[in-house]
Amino acid sequence: MGLKTFQDQNTGHIWLDLDNFFNKTFNDMKATAVAAGFTVANKSDVSQLLSSLPDPNVNWTSYTAIMGEAPNRALIWGAYDQTPGDNSHDWAYSWSDSDSWSYQPNAYANNVVPNGGSRDADMNLWAYRGGAVVPLPASFLLLGPGLAAVAVLRRKMK
Repeated sequence: MGLKTFQDQNTGHIWLDLDNFFNKTFNDMKATAVAAGFTVANKSDVSQLLSSLPDPNVNWTSYTAIMGEAPNRALIWGAYDQTPGDNSHDWAYSWSDSDSWSYQPNAYANNVVPNGGSRDADMNLWAYRGGAVVPLPASFLLLGPGLAAVAVLRRKMK
């Protein structure tokens, strides 16, 4: 399964889109994400991302185009894990007509599908991995030896 992602320009984190999963438990989504190299976010991680995304109702179309949304309703929502090891997860979400992001602690048990078996079983997961390191161009690697050669030539000329 190819997971869709988007990149946060502030932190460089690559986040899972919020439309990768349907009718899955938190445990199932977490296992898939971790196997793909992602870290399940905590509230601080999610808050850092969402604090740079004001007024969901005004910017809804832009946000959903980048992050994805629930397929059958105007909702961006995902689970995060504030207390790893306990049996519940938390939600961060916004409806299209809301002017802010909301956080719901201890929202559901980790082994249950929210709205399971219905058209609204569209919970997703706030998970990220570090951004890609941009490699230096090969010409940049030659700069050091080139500068050293220039210094040697200057000494010989004196």
